Formats: sequence, structure tokens, C-alpha cells
Amino acid sequence: MATLYSSGASTPDATETTAGKLRISTNAEALTGTNDTTAMTPLKVATAIAGSSGVTGALVYRGSYDASTASPDLSTAIKGDFYIVSVAGSLDGVALSVGDHLVFNQNASSPVTSAMFDKIDSTDAVSSVNGQTGVVTLTASDVSALASGDNVSELVNDSGYLTSAPVTSVNTLTGAVNLTAADVGALATGDNVSALINDSGYLTSAPVSSVNGQTGVVTLTASDVSALASGDNVSELVNDSGYLTSTLSADIIVDTDGAYDLGTESARLGLTFSDLDGAVTFKASNASGAQITKGQPVYIAGVSGDVPTVALADADAAAMPCAGLAAETANSGAAIRIVSFGNLTDVDTSSFSLGDTLYIDTTAGALTATPPAGESAKIQNIGKVIRVHATSGIIKVGGAGRSAATPNLDQDKIFLGDSNNRAVSTALSAVALSSFNNDLGLATIATSGAYSDLSGTPTLGTAAALDVGTDVQAYDAQLADVAGLTPADGSFIVGDGVNFVAESGATARASLGLTIGTDVLAATAGLNDLSDVSFTAGPGIDNYVLTYDNASSSWGAEAAAGGGGYSVTVDTSTISTNPTNLSSPSDNEEVYIIGNGATDVTVNMVAAATCGSGFKYTFKVLGTGTITLDPNGSEYIDHSGQTTYSPAQYDSVSLITDGSNWYLV
Repeated sequence: MATLYSSGASTPDATETTAGKLRISTNAEALTGTNDTTAMTPLKVATAIAGSSGVTGALVYRGSYDASTASPDLSTAIKGDFYIVSVAGSLDGVALSVGDHLVFNQNASSPVTSAMFDKIDSTDAVSSVNGQTGVVTLTASDVSALASGDNVSELVNDSGYLTSAPVTSVNTLTGAVNLTAADVGALATGDNVSALINDSGYLTSAPVSSVNGQTGVVTLTASDVSALASGDNVSELVNDSGYLTSTLSADIIVDTDGAYDLGTESARLGLTFSDLDGAVTFKASNASGAQITKGQPVYIAGVSGDVPTVALADADAAAMPCAGLAAETANSGAAIRIVSFGNLTDVDTSSFSLGDTLYIDTTAGALTATPPAGESAKIQNIGKVIRVHATSGIIKVGGAGRSAATPNLDQDKIFLGDSNNRAVSTALSAVALSSFNNDLGLATIATSGAYSDLSGTPTLGTAAALDVGTDVQAYDAQLADVAGLTPADGSFIVGDGVNFVAESGATARASLGLTIGTDVLAATAGLNDLSDVSFTAGPGIDNYVLTYDNASSSWGAEAAAGGGGYSVTVDTSTISTNPTNLSSPSDNEEVYIIGNGATDVTVNMVAAATCGSGFKYTFKVLGTGTITLDPNGSEYIDHSGQTTYSPAQYDSVSLITDGSNWYLV
């Protein structure tokens, strides 16, 4: 720590111009704000700002405000709080748009009134200019205007008055021509007025007192003298004698959406060499008898004067092929534009997927993404979905005016040429064999009689295209051995290590190395008695056992008594879902292997009385999920305090019943 030494002289108080000592203010002095000779620490500054007599009314951003749900509650806002509207709505009758700022000019209370806040409207703020942000400098091209030096051909040549013929001479002069007044029969500066013909006495000797009704320093415009000004259309002139031609040598540019007619309906024929931007449409008349909706497919139903008439296209009717999609909605008898190629915009494509190919449906005026089935349905691909939207979808139209050359064909039919050389659908059963040429090198088949009437030796020609080893079995020596064996009764086909041979039962037994009495049981009288055992097959003899009666020296089938006849069912799949209700048992014991994974399962056991005294359940748990064994009703396991039991994973537990309850064994 540094040590401050005093030389005895007093240190003056610090001011704005004098260096000196400065005392730290008290909290009271900090809040009063009238002392100019003390200093404030950061803590005291913060305390003064936060105190009741500190800074108030400063803007404090509190977040976004949903005006549609009035969230958050603004009744607790204080002066200086401001919010930015995230969802449009209103507050105490004041309309709020997204981006508007709410600034509270006083502490709010409930209900919030418009007097408590001010709205700063942000909806009119310029966010960009022609797609540009920041310090924007626009050029002529940014606003689709012509710049200095651009070609005249960029202008619209309305009515085709401008020709494309180049100037070869001016008043018979060629080269770098400079015309004088005399060259054009005009008066030059300094010529006398008397050189003009004063027809009708228009020129007077009196001085000019006004020009076109104007006096003083007169500046005339083109309109003052009924003349054309720079930028006026050539069409304003009278095309006398047809000197101006209608040949177009510049681009035709449509600057807004809409339909544009070029000439009358009967004379609307022209030749253009140009790049086309937009859909190709033609004008028609709705002859369907009902309204045609924008986007519906239509076909040309006829002609009315110079205008084609259209109606809704239908894939399984005569209303084909489709000529295009309706570009607008039109009532019956009204004019309608049809898009035959290009983009049809602002239609509902929400029922399709992006990239779907669209076909004419078997429902009139409908489109489908699946080619229609059935022989009566014609297939026509009319376009593809390039934007999916309920109102702003886009279909790229193409394939108008022509159905598929190869139509659908029903099952078990073929196309067969008829007497008019046209392909017609024909059932195979209706085609006579004589209709086919015998050009495959196959056996000749008689036209009548049985196959015994075959002429020649049936052979498969090379044209049959049957590959040996793939389509037909290749020759195999061992198969030939089998085919050559004699099919004697009781014979066995066995391999002798080299080939296949036929052997009798005894020989086959010896080949297999089976000796009676050693490898197989020899016949005995006792075993023969088993053939005398009589019983009626069916559920009635379930759990019967074979017993021997020494008194009669015979075997019999009898119900099990005492030992023997114990049956067990092993189940690996029943217990897997929650809950699992077990079914009444048919055996003495049921073993359940429980592969429940992580699933908790409650196993509802069958009533003890139904199972019967001595019946036993065994459960093996493999999963990690909890298994709860739940006896029926009020039955318990071991004691009345234990009405359920849950074995751990990999535990094996057995429960046996006395007909009333269950016991762990």
C-alpha cells in the first residue's frame, strides 16, 4: 500500500478547473443531486438510478406482444416499457400490425387504455428499393427504363409504324449529309418574310402582340401548336397512303398480366421470330353448358364463326384429346383463354406432389397423377406440377392436342389388325390358330383331329429361344440312370456311390446297415397285441395312457390315474402386450417364456377354480419391463397380503393352485 505524506500545506477542494481533494457523497447527497463538490461511486450511481427518485421513463425493451391473444398482460407495464408487435390485432381499439412498437407514456393499470401508450407505426418503413438494401443507387435497368445510348428498338413500336429499312439518302444526298434550308425548300435565318406567299392575307403589317394567345416572354410547347412531342407515339400521326408499314423489327414486351389482341379475330395471323416468355394461349368460347373453372382440362368441341368452342375433357369419353387447361374461369357461352403450352399459374395444386406428371382423368374436367386404367380410357400427359400450393400452384402445360398413340389394353387381350388395317383390342380366345404364321420352326399341328395327327417329328427350332440349362433341363447322366430304372413295386432308389439303382426293401435295409433286432425292433407277440387296442379318436381320450392288463395279457387305452399322463404347454409369444389375459388351460402345466423387452405387462391369471387343484403356472422373465402376475378377483399368492407378484428379469417362478389360491413352489 502506498503511503501519502503531507508537507503541511492544505489541499484545496477540487473543481472543474482546480485539482484538489474530492469527498465521496453520501446516499442522501447522491439521490438529492444538488452537491457539486463530492464524487459518486459506481454503487451509488446504480442505487440512484434504481431508486424511487432516480431515472424514470427511460425506454426498456420488454419483448414481443401478441395482439391477437393480448399476451403478455400489459396492465403491469410501467412508464418507458416498450414492446414490438409479433402478431397483428388491436389494443383498446388501436389497430396493431406486425413490427409496430408500443411505448408506455405512463404506468399502466387494468384495463389498459389507448391513453397509456403510444404506437410507433413501422409498417410503412422502406425495407428495400427494387430488391436492394443499404445505400441504394438505381440505374435505368433497375426500373426497366432506357438509358442514354440504348437502342430505339427497345421501345414499343405501336401499330408497327416504324420501319426497319435503313436510310440510303437524304434529299438525294449521300454520305455525311448537312442539309440547308434551301435543300428542304425552307427559309433560312435572315430570309425575308416576303419570300413566303401571303395566302389569304394572313401576314399583316402590324407587329406581333401575342403568340397562340400568350404574351410577354412566350415559350411554346408541342401541345400549344398541336404538334407531337419527344416520346409521343408514332400512331398519333395519320398513316396516309399506307407509307408506314406494320412489319415489326423489335421485341414485343408485355409489361403487365392480361390478354392482348393483335388485330381482329378473322385477321389474327402473323409471323414472328422471337423468344416467348410466358404461356401460349388461344381464345375460345365455353360451350360446355356450365361454368369452366380455371385449371380444368378442355377439348375442342367445335367452332363458332372464327372462334373454337371448348368443353370439359374426359379420358373415358369422346371428349378427347385435351387441347389445354383453362387460363381463367368462364360461364357458359363466355369467352375463355386456354393455355396450350407454358406455365399456368395461381391454381390449386395442393392435392398433388412436386414433380407429379398430370393426366386427364376419367371424371370430366379433372386431373390425376395416375394414368387412368381401363381399355376405354385414353392416356394423355397434359403437364407437370412445378409448384405445390392451394392458391399459387403452377402447372407446366405440355402435350396438348394428342392422346397416347398406344392406348390401355385389358388383361388377356392383344392388338390385332382388322380389315381396315387398324389395331383393335381382341381377346386371345377369339384368335384362331390359323391366324398365326408357322415361322418358328415348330412342329406342324393338324387343323383337326388329335395330336396324333402331327406331321413329321416335333422339334423345337432355334427361333423358340429356349436356353438349355436355363429354360429346359440340360442332359444329365445320373438323371438318365434314374429314367432307365424299372419301377418295380416296393423298390427304393438309392445311390451306390456311382449311380442311382433300384433296390428291394431287404436290399435297401442292408444298404442302410439296419439289422432287425439290433438296429430296429423285431416283431413280437406283445407288440402285435397293440394292434388290438381300440379307442375312439377325439378330445375324449386326451391324456389317456397305454396300460397292460396281466390278467388278460393285453394292452388297453385308459384314462390316466395316479402317475403318468402329465402334459405341459410351453408358450413363447402370448405374453407381450399390456395387459395379457391368459386363457383357460387344457394341460396340467403351462410354461410362459416372456420376451416383453422394456414393456411393462400385467398378466391376468385364470381363476384357480377354473384351472383346478394341482394346476401349475411357470413364468420365465427375459425382458427389462416389469411383469405383474395378478390372480383372479380376491385370490392371493401365498397369503392374503400378497395379491400380486413381480419376478425380476431372468427369474423363473412357479405357482401351483389348490383350487382357491396360488402358492410359490
